[in-house]
Amino acid sequence: MARFLSSAILKMTTIPIIAVATAVSVYVRTSPYPPALALAHLVARAGCPAAAAIGLAGARAGAPGYHERNDPDGDGIACAPASADGTPYVPGQTTTTRAGGAKFVRPKAFDEG
Repeated sequence: MARFLSSAILKMTTIPIIAVATAVSVYVRTSPYPPALALAHLVARAGCPAAAAIGLAGARAGAPGYHERNDPDGDGIACAPASADGTPYVPGQTTTTRAGGAKFVRPKAFDEG
């Protein structure tokens, strides 16, 4: 009985591994990038530390390594500092920030005058 249970547990733990391997394989084959670059693009999706580790930090929109979730200020450059365009935040100015696919808008300050 113990042998049967250990065999069943081993088989059940391989299911997620096979599923992930299949999904990555399909992604690499259907990606517009060459296989090595497709894998790097997929790794960059994990976040800015991962993108920096593989050399894809600072990717521009449409380039390998660019993911909207890694572009918090929405300037078209993934994993860049929030003030990459050189324009500082001015109070009373409407700004848009993206984080993880969500869009946040800081409205203009209410002026009573």
